[in-house]
Amino acid sequence: MLFVEPFEELTDPILANRKVFWMQQCVGGDFSGVLEATNTVFNSATHHELGTQADNLTINGQVIDEFDFFQAEQNDNTSHGEFNFHMYSSTMGESPTGINNYDGDLYTNADLNGDNVISVYEASHWHGIKESAPETQKFVDLGGIGAHTSLKYPTLLWKNAYSNETYRGIIGISKSFTVEPGVELTFLNKSKIEVLNGAELTVKSGATLTIGNNVDIINGKIIIEDGATVNIDTDLYLDKTEILFHNSAVNISGAHLDNQSKFWIHGTGTFEFVNSYFSDGSQIRGVGNKGTTIVDYCIFNDSYIDINNNTLTLNSSVSITNNTFNNSNI
Repeated sequence: MLFVEPFEELTDPILANRKVFWMQQCVGGDFSGVLEATNTVFNSATHHELGTQADNLTINGQVIDEFDFFQAEQNDNTSHGEFNFHMYSSTMGESPTGINNYDGDLYTNADLNGDNVISVYEASHWHGIKESAPETQKFVDLGGIGAHTSLKYPTLLWKNAYSNETYRGIIGISKSFTVEPGVELTFLNKSKIEVLNGAELTVKSGATLTIGNNVDIINGKIIIEDGATVNIDTDLYLDKTEILFHNSAVNISGAHLDNQSKFWIHGTGTFEFVNSYFSDGSQIRGVGNKGTTIVDYCIFNDSYIDINNNTLTLNSSVSITNNTFNNSNI
């Protein structure tokens, strides 16, 4: 048996951007006082009363399969609780026995904002409206992060940025959103970003996007509008991702583009790509170039550079030197 203070002593030293606690046990709410923080979501089956096992009943008293035994040892059966049943099922999209609905209500309906990801808030909300057991759930979210946190993606981005925001770690972009003028969005070093549902990130004119060192972006499309600022550190990795630069001042070094990723360049900006690696159909693609393009000391494996000559002007310049092309072309 583990009491509040020993549990606090074990979890407080853990360094984490965000923490989520789900507690099924009896009197679980007693733990909230020492675990609450602005970077923490606390969710328990009870306040101070006893927790209950799944009762095989809907909130309207209809009989339903919630209750399955797990045999840890021969003749030693255990079952899950009411809280865990609803939290698990809504998060996973199916019950422990593989059923995709609860009394006809699809578990995917727990997705309140329609981004195809169940946040910890959405799972808690589902449990709150479906629970039939005599216990009172406790949900504490001091930092208001529950709707932007899931078990797979500790940070979920799906709302427009109207003030400066900084993120790190594993990030999911689940719906298209914009960085508004005067606002800076920063992804810190070693962040891993996965873009879901075909979402797009648009950096509006007057806004800033800063990407730190060794950041990975998967399945993304990022649009840097005319008048926006972009700062990209070294070792950027793009997998099936496109970045569109409009009239930007871009200096990218040490990037790796894979799986048909693209840098699109357009307008009168200065676009410089140095010491970078392009593979598996990735490319630098220029459309409407009226500025300066420099590609130096890059390696292209089954990849290429395509700059439309018809759009170049007398003020345009293109310098492609000291590069290596393997099964690739310009």
